[in-house]
Amino acid sequence: MTTKEILDAFVKAVDVEKTYTSAELVKILKSSAKGSVSKGENGEPVEKTKKAPSAYNLFVKDFMLNPENEKIPPKDRMKAATVQWKQQKETSSVPVAA
Repeated sequence: MTTKEILDAFVKAVDVEKTYTSAELVKILKSSAKGSVSKGENGEPVEKTKKAPSAYNLFVKDFMLNPENEKIPPKDRMKAATVQWKQQKETSSVPVAA
């Protein structure tokens, strides 16, 4: 795809009446470079919906933001969160009778 084609796609995807953040403009530009700008019924770019965070994601977020753990370096905090998640998962698992 040529630069002109990318810019043309970008210009078509951007609504000059709307205010965009720089991150949104970068997303639109990247999708224009790929040649596949998803558009809604009215021709505006459509944002992808994010899937909900998993239980693990929520646990790690809470663990990382816990004030008791702030003194631990982030790398070590992540390792500790993983260990605690595994321990919690093992203790909360209920064996299924066959």
